Amino acid sequence: MSPNFYQAGMLPFLLLLGLTIVIPLLTNTQLHAGQIFLLAGMTMMSLLMARNIPLFTVIAIPILSKCINTASLHPTFKKIETNIFSLQSQLKSQWIFIAIIFTAFFVINNYANRQTSILQFNPNVFPVQATKWLKDFPQAGNMFNEFNWGGYLEYQLYPHQKSIPR
Repeated sequence: MSPNFYQAGMLPFLLLLGLTIVIPLLTNTQLHAGQIFLLAGMTMMSLLMARNIPLFTVIAIPILSKCINTASLHPTFKKIETNIFSLQSQLKSQWIFIAIIFTAFFVINNYANRQTSILQFNPNVFPVQATKWLKDFPQAGNMFNEFNWGGYLEYQLYPHQKSIPR
């Protein structure tokens, strides 16, 4: 399934995709042909199938880190880095407390906005009603299913029914 850019979960991928284009141009870093082909291929694969986005991330981050490392030699970046280090030394003992408060706020806010269980499956994406019917009326043998539903069906129906993706 190709990525749906209307979902908020795709925003980090879009941001990384944009940074992958912008950072090498801004830093004037010469990338090897292999790195360019690798980034282009993984970008294409990630745009075709959302399951390839983590692989794109694993490929893109080290290449972007190299580009940023070459840019960090610029005096402007050195000044920003010293400002961050001074702020970090002031907040050194408070990072854990800030992280716990931020995480608790995020979880509580996210749960309060949903007002439902966190582990629900979207019936517009997954065959929720069909799975409920299969639990009520078990079928003999293996079943064929849509490839993207295989994990959901295994999660809901295993071990009584096994799914085979087509």
